[in-house]
Amino acid sequence: MSVLGDSAGGTLALSSVEYLVANNQAVPASMVLLSPWLDVSDTNPNIAYVHDPILPPLGSGAQNIGNVWAGNLPENNYEVSPLHGSLKGLPPTTVYSGSLDSVSPDALVLQQEAVAQGAPISFVLANGEIHDWIILTPDGLNYWPQIDQELGI
Repeated sequence: MSVLGDSAGGTLALSSVEYLVANNQAVPASMVLLSPWLDVSDTNPNIAYVHDPILPPLGSGAQNIGNVWAGNLPENNYEVSPLHGSLKGLPPTTVYSGSLDSVSPDALVLQQEAVAQGAPISFVLANGEIHDWIILTPDGLNYWPQIDQELGI
């Protein structure tokens, strides 16, 4: 079994697998995350420099959505913001993000953390692409054979 999640689904996928690892449970064979929302606090200052036509910019409601999403958990809890979780024990994972995606600055932080923790995470950052570009743009169609392979299909 493999896991695929996009946007908030990518949040759920990564935090769920981090939870499985933390609780010594079996993990999927692989995981693919499409434009994952990795930190619901949206406090990365680089987000302000991204002009995403799909997602709202910092301060225009995204933080309120993050508060609701977190519920009673702190926004830096890995169960709602998987960027704050351990990456050790994850299956081979590929993250797709676009340079115009407002969540891409956190994907770059995840990339740094993956290197630091030795996690098996690969990244595809597409220049000029928007949030969920894999699903919403013609360019994204070119990547589905690769994604199928990453998922073991």
